Amino acid sequence: MNTQKWIDLNKIFISLPATSILALCAYGEARGEGPEGIKAVLNVMNNRVVHRGWFIEKEIAKLSSDYHGVILKPFQFSCFLPKDPNREKLLTMANSIINATADNSAFVLCLDLSVKMIQGVLEDNTLGALYYHTKQIHPKWADSFVKTVEIGNQIFYKEV
Repeated sequence: MNTQKWIDLNKIFISLPATSILALCAYGEARGEGPEGIKAVLNVMNNRVVHRGWFIEKEIAKLSSDYHGVILKPFQFSCFLPKDPNREKLLTMANSIINATADNSAFVLCLDLSVKMIQGVLEDNTLGALYYHTKQIHPKWADSFVKTVEIGNQIFYKEV
């Protein structure tokens, strides 16, 4: 998919504040993992922003923020893929962040931790991880990196 088509597909997400896109991604990727798992996924996003390089889709970052550029880079966070079942839920939530927080304690937690991430006060419980996957799979790429921690149902890695 070309960059402009991907941008068009994700306009609603690109228009959100950084705290909201962080919270939506954490919700889509880790809402069932509890506070430590959510914090870990947020740390991966932040570590990718700090690391920069190929992690950032520069055209998206120009339109919004480096967090958007990392989170919305194609094929980096599965919850934003067109065929992922989480995407529709995230689109609905993005259309009304206020309604998304009503009676949704998991999203409120994601939003609270996202604010702390932006403020720079969220501890990196991944020890610098840039990658992760669930324990149910073992992708080939995992063998190329150093495992840092296991948190909940996720395994985290950093570069050698």
